[in-house]
Amino acid sequence: MYERCFLQLSEETKARLQPSGTPLVGFAGERIHPLGEITLEVCLRDGDLSRVEELTFAVVRHPSHYNIIIGRPGISAFQAIVSTSHGMMKFLTEGGVATLKPTAEALLIASAEEASDSEQKQESQYIFAWCPEDMTGVPRNTSEHSLNIYPGHKPVVQKKRSLAPERSLAVDEEVEKLIQAGILREVKYHSRVANPVLVKKPNGSWRMCIDFKDLNKASPKDCYPLPEIDRKVDSLASFPYRCFLDAYKGYHQIQMRKEDEEKTTFYTDKGIFCYTKMPFGLKNAGATYQRLIDQAFAEQIGKNMEAYVDDLVIKSQTEDDIVGDMEETFKNLRRINMKLNPAKCSFGFEEGKFLGHIVDKQGIKANPSQIQAVLDMKSPQTKKQVQSLTGKIAALKRFLLKSAEKSLPFFKTLKNFVDKKDFKWIIEAEAAFQDLKKQIAFLPTITAPVAGELIIVYLSAVERARVEMPIYFISRALRDAEINYTPMEKLVLALVHTSKRLRRYFQAHHIWVLTNQPIKSVLEKPENSGRLAKWAVGLGEHNIEYSPRKAIKAQILADFLSEVPEKTKEVNEVAAEEDKKLKPRSTWTLFTDGASSVQVSGAGLIITDPFGTEYTYALRLEFPCTNNEAEYEALLAGLRIARSMKVGELDAFGDSRLVANQVNDEYIAKEPSMIKYKAKVKDLMKEFKSCTLQQVSRGSFLPTKLKPPGSPSKAEHYVIEDNVLYKKSYLSPLLRCVGPEQSNYLIREIHEGICGAHAGPRSVVTRLMNLGYYWPTMHKDASEEISKCEGCQLHAPVKTNPKHDLVPVMAAWPFFKWGMDIVGPFLEAAGRVKFLLVAIDYFIKWPEVKPLASITGKQVINFVWENIICRFGLPGEIVTDNGRQFAEKPFSSWRKEFEIKQVFSSVAYPQSNGQVERMNRSIVEGIKARLGRYGKNWLDELPSVLWAIRTTEKTSHLKTPYSLVYGSEAVIPAEAGVNTRRSRKRNRDNNDREILLNLDLLEEARDHALIREARYKQKLEAYYNSRVKKERFKPGDLVL
Repeated sequence: MYERCFLQLSEETKARLQPSGTPLVGFAGERIHPLGEITLEVCLRDGDLSRVEELTFAVVRHPSHYNIIIGRPGISAFQAIVSTSHGMMKFLTEGGVATLKPTAEALLIASAEEASDSEQKQESQYIFAWCPEDMTGVPRNTSEHSLNIYPGHKPVVQKKRSLAPERSLAVDEEVEKLIQAGILREVKYHSRVANPVLVKKPNGSWRMCIDFKDLNKASPKDCYPLPEIDRKVDSLASFPYRCFLDAYKGYHQIQMRKEDEEKTTFYTDKGIFCYTKMPFGLKNAGATYQRLIDQAFAEQIGKNMEAYVDDLVIKSQTEDDIVGDMEETFKNLRRINMKLNPAKCSFGFEEGKFLGHIVDKQGIKANPSQIQAVLDMKSPQTKKQVQSLTGKIAALKRFLLKSAEKSLPFFKTLKNFVDKKDFKWIIEAEAAFQDLKKQIAFLPTITAPVAGELIIVYLSAVERARVEMPIYFISRALRDAEINYTPMEKLVLALVHTSKRLRRYFQAHHIWVLTNQPIKSVLEKPENSGRLAKWAVGLGEHNIEYSPRKAIKAQILADFLSEVPEKTKEVNEVAAEEDKKLKPRSTWTLFTDGASSVQVSGAGLIITDPFGTEYTYALRLEFPCTNNEAEYEALLAGLRIARSMKVGELDAFGDSRLVANQVNDEYIAKEPSMIKYKAKVKDLMKEFKSCTLQQVSRGSFLPTKLKPPGSPSKAEHYVIEDNVLYKKSYLSPLLRCVGPEQSNYLIREIHEGICGAHAGPRSVVTRLMNLGYYWPTMHKDASEEISKCEGCQLHAPVKTNPKHDLVPVMAAWPFFKWGMDIVGPFLEAAGRVKFLLVAIDYFIKWPEVKPLASITGKQVINFVWENIICRFGLPGEIVTDNGRQFAEKPFSSWRKEFEIKQVFSSVAYPQSNGQVERMNRSIVEGIKARLGRYGKNWLDELPSVLWAIRTTEKTSHLKTPYSLVYGSEAVIPAEAGVNTRRSRKRNRDNNDREILLNLDLLEEARDHALIREARYKQKLEAYYNSRVKKERFKPGDLVL
């Protein structure tokens, strides 16, 4: 019985409808779930002859010209015989055989409807393609696919691969069909050829694809966006009727651009062919098809149609809308001449598969084939099988609670995986695998929210008709530094990740966050900085309301739903009963204590929420007060903080008997100051639903956590200035204490920032402390951060044992002895520059570098004159190699005029000019590390590398080259991001005076540096020589 007929029954009769869980299956495999079953008395009459039988009808919602269809059980019950050729039915009655014939009215209606159907079929027959010849293709002026090959890209002719006889036959058959359809044509002269690849279909036949990997490499990416799958699936949930359409060989309906046809050439045993229509496997084929669909159905998409590449779905609200929506769709299909595959189209169904999801009137379900694929899997035994399992879990993550947590044991099996022998399927992974199968077998049905509905966020659920239906399960593993976040920050991070992942829901709905933590109060704190402030700004754009979570109900929905998701109704009933029985505690507690001394006064507060989380505050009073006034100030501060945290019920405790008894009206406040304090406390207490104050006797103590040993002595090494914590240092100024986020920023800035040259951990830490920064785990954090640097990993030096003793080289005074060398060639940069001329002072380690297109003697003269003599004075000695630019004229004669001594390093032994060789390596490593793997603009990074070298402390004399040249340390960009004490206490007059004083003391600093360097080189020489492995040769030994 069709719904149209059922609705014409009386209300009393319709109430007899009983639920039915058995779907009706059509010839093409389509399914329809009945609205229910109803048993009615049916009377067949022919004149005076009649018969009455009880028949059970399945009521279905589906468009039809008929009212009911009597099947074989009904015909058997009436003992009837049907003759379709005579158009009549005979059945047995008590008075004899009765005959039913169609009435004239019914014949006229049927003829009219048949004529109407014939006209619609005549109009619609051009929409379907029954064979490849019917597919004439989309007009070129509407859409065509072009490859846009990169200019100058060399064509690739792949080597022909042999195929098994079965596969070769399948290729020949497919090619023959495509040639007849005009999709392929033969090519005789070709420059690009690919190979066919065969993939087995679920029905056992072969699908032919072409290996276009070389052609795809030569084509730029078309960035036309594909629709969001979840959004498309959600949009179908609110429409009861759906028509699923499939384009006939979809991609082949779009024609290739004439000039690009022969670029799609491929091998076959019968010859070489190319595509005239767009084939599967091209990089930008999906973007081209989606662009065509979006343009052709622009007025329908979102209204009565959804499309994702070649998957089209018509969605309708009522039966009457189906025909109109189909006509509009067919009109657009005829306009672009696109054909449908009649074997894969279905119309007017309540349930269907779309983009890997099953969509029906109940909501959105997981694809049964994807579920069965996990259930049928055996325990993985190889890396590839584990990756296949995690991929299947990812496909079901929308329906799976805590998918990231459930996948974690599988990822552990791949840890430290290098060789196939390293694979171990651990016990933890096997247990997680079996638990996963149990849960996946009963995945819940989820839904899509309707506009205006409230969304509750603990597992992203929406409340509809007093029944909570899940929408989305969100899960993500913590990465890197996120593991070290506080529990509150992790909770906020979960909410931020959910808002980003489900932005379409957060922007369109009112969000209700259920949590037992004061997220709102934390995010609204004015003193927030760093990531919390950034997260607060990001969440501020949404309409979010925070409410305490009811423990029992939330626990059921959080844990029990994942285990028994199909019993949501029973869960909700249990939760509702528990909510009535249990009322969660909502009272906060406040402990206050104030103290006063001659020097300073202060107060301490501890606020505890109903779940036991403590919030501790320490206050310093900047005005003189008595001990009782300090106690009142502590109580007032605690009440104000509790009010800002939106506390409703508060129990306050303090150790002052006077304050407690005055507020509780047991003592009379006589002093004017006490009267004012009491009135203020009373006013604040009235702002709470309930607020009490009790006195805690001085002999009783609250349970507190043990303080770490040594805490008082550690505090002596710290000082607070302008609300900033500093650590006292032995050899440096006050060091500013920074937090985790600021410390990571400083390490990255010093290591790889504008003035960073990818130095080691100790150099980075030393430089940070010289600049005035400190945190307890400096060296550990620097080592961990630098160990993750890709540039350092790629370009780290290879250590080898020395073969000869070390001969240290010393300089008498600054800028007297210089080392000079040529570095390059590099990749050609702006101005055709590809070489570097490098010089370094042996005393201060100050580098001078000049980029050049080519190196000549004249350019060496200009470099020495401009970069050394004009800046630092005439040098006494220059060490170079035996390069022609240094050893021959004009440089050799020019340096003699200035009486500059030139020393040549040993041939094929660059260590004899080791100072400049080490500088060359530092410059090259710094440039490489800053550029990364594929960088080319090395000339832009050169100033930053030089700045880093000049402002980094040298191990030999424990000074930076910059300070030994100018007397003071340079101000670097990191100090703009996180201020140091010297930048905060800057004073122009004092600054000029200190600079002049530093210049007066510069000579002494240089002498100390010389002494340190001499001592360092003695130790280095002893250590170096202890590692020397001398090689002795005898006559007849073979050497390289």
